[in-house]
Amino acid sequence: MRSAQQPGSRLVADARRLPDAIAQYEEALRLKPDYAEAYYNLGLAWSQMPGRQDDAIAQFKEALRLQPDYTEAHNNLGIAWAKVPGRLPDAIAEFKERCACSRIPPERTTISASRGHRCRGG
Repeated sequence: MRSAQQPGSRLVADARRLPDAIAQYEEALRLKPDYAEAYYNLGLAWSQMPGRQDDAIAQFKEALRLQPDYTEAHNNLGIAWAKVPGRLPDAIAEFKERCACSRIPPERTTISASRGHRCRGG
């Protein structure tokens, strides 16, 4: 189960503390290399830093390698791909994968390059 109160999650929310968050997640991965949530959160941190989308993408991909049905990682990988020129098809593929993981029909969703996948109505 994912929790908004994971160690470092508040650090990622505060851009001034991103280096601290990155250090915490890297330490978590040193201790537990198969910790998908740490890769995901490290991706979130890197995605907030200018010029670090490639690092964010690598972390989201590693989270998905460990946990293929990690819907938030698919969504944020899609957002990261959408920020890379020429990679919109990859972004759309990740948003569709997010739909498949959460069993949401694609026609019941909207896609935004800045917000990723959103579900419409029940």
